[in-house]
Amino acid sequence: MNTANLGLCRELYELSGWDGTEHHLSDGYDDYEIQAAEEGGFKDCPLYELGYLLQKLPLEVRDFPIQLRPNHLRNLWLCGYKVSQLDFQADIPEDALCKLAIELFKQGILTREERR
Repeated sequence: MNTANLGLCRELYELSGWDGTEHHLSDGYDDYEIQAAEEGGFKDCPLYELGYLLQKLPLEVRDFPIQLRPNHLRNLWLCGYKVSQLDFQADIPEDALCKLAIELFKQGILTREERR
């Protein structure tokens, strides 16, 4: 299972309240990342997969459709809403989408879901 990195997942969870697909720290994270999360008092962090993020993000913002595409020249993933100045890049698509979601919350385009 591929997920966005722990730091981005943590930031998005604090802004969104989204449950994610996993509710524990994955074996894929190194001891430093797990220790940093525990020291911050955040031991149980949802991890966000590509499909989950795509389902949660709006299909359009300001009449611009969401796009996720590889940049083969730089070996990066790009995502955003075409021509809307909401474009992000990262090594993996999950990180790019997570960065986009964080910015949508910061701009008030998305609003927090209450935890159940």
